[in-house]
Amino acid sequence: MTRRLRWHALRCRQAAIAEPVLILALSARALAQAAQAYGCAAHVIDHFGDEDTLACAASWQRLALDGQGKLNCTKLHAAVRTLRARLPQAPLLWGGGLESHPALLQALAHEGILLGSDLSGVARLLDLPELAMALRANGVPLPSTSRAFPRGQGWLCKEAGGAGGAHVREVNEEIPTGGGSYFQRRVEGHAHSVTLLATVAGVQVLGWNRLLRDDFMAGRSFAWQGAITTSDLAPDVQECIEHAATRIANELGWRGLCGLDFMLPPDGGTPQIIDLNPRPTATFPLHTKAEDALRLHLEACRGVVPHSEPKLCSTLRGLRVLYAAHPLCIPNSLDWPNWISDRPPRGSHIRAGEPICTVQASGSSHAEVLTTLQSRVHELMERLGSPQQ
Repeated sequence: MTRRLRWHALRCRQAAIAEPVLILALSARALAQAAQAYGCAAHVIDHFGDEDTLACAASWQRLALDGQGKLNCTKLHAAVRTLRARLPQAPLLWGGGLESHPALLQALAHEGILLGSDLSGVARLLDLPELAMALRANGVPLPSTSRAFPRGQGWLCKEAGGAGGAHVREVNEEIPTGGGSYFQRRVEGHAHSVTLLATVAGVQVLGWNRLLRDDFMAGRSFAWQGAITTSDLAPDVQECIEHAATRIANELGWRGLCGLDFMLPPDGGTPQIIDLNPRPTATFPLHTKAEDALRLHLEACRGVVPHSEPKLCSTLRGLRVLYAAHPLCIPNSLDWPNWISDRPPRGSHIRAGEPICTVQASGSSHAEVLTTLQSRVHELMERLGSPQQ
């Protein structure tokens, strides 16, 4: 047995006394840390196996992908069954990367407790043009959406159920489209998101975020890059998005931590919702205390109105995902700063375009947080011996 496996087996024995939860996500670090802070033993299936994920997981298995980087549902189902054999009563929580596979989630729900948003509502996200029509009829502000290849400029091509933004592309005549693609009118302006808690009693806003959007790499300007919390959105914007979130959550049966992305037009027009996330988003740790996040999610998913108000963070906070501009190897001697999360194991090989880690910062203003994030990105790239982004 290798040194790493012996260490991980010890972690499993130490965590065995805590109430177990199963966590399934492309990147499960935030949910696993929330589980540990709440006193639960997190049995994790995710793709990255980052050091800080393993440090708080009672057990870990790699989420299998196929040769095209898509989920291997057969292997994933088998991995969950292995966990279920040992922990038949543990609830399964799912996160980002699974919303495009409602059939898999439904199969997992038949085999044990699965907590989250209503799966029939998740399945409707695979036909966004039809869903958008129903939501717009209910007063939800959404840009024009179509399955047919659009004429003219100003359109984006998206993958139904896609997560992380890397699947979003500008439309041109040569763009290849698959059966799961749809087209959405591009909305100019500033990208924002709202972090939500959906319960049987309604939708509660946990916080607002301004999304980071930089053309840091050709062809990846829509990839998820991070966010900074904000408290200066106009009251009418907040009211518009809150009403829309309530209608969406009611229509689709959302439960637990979830969120929406939206654009604020530069002319001050009506905000336009551009993405629907029926599961915990990457921004929930920016707003909720770690020891409180899993409680909120579990109670809401179980149909219980949270018995106490959420413990929210009081300072502005931000995160920035750092991508590799070229292939690199994480040095074995690297000492990760404490403001880094999603830490790949030392010696890992990162391909060009893949995420390296997440940089975090806090401050008293948007400008201060952004400046700190940028300086920390530069510092880390110097440690990695890689050109700065």
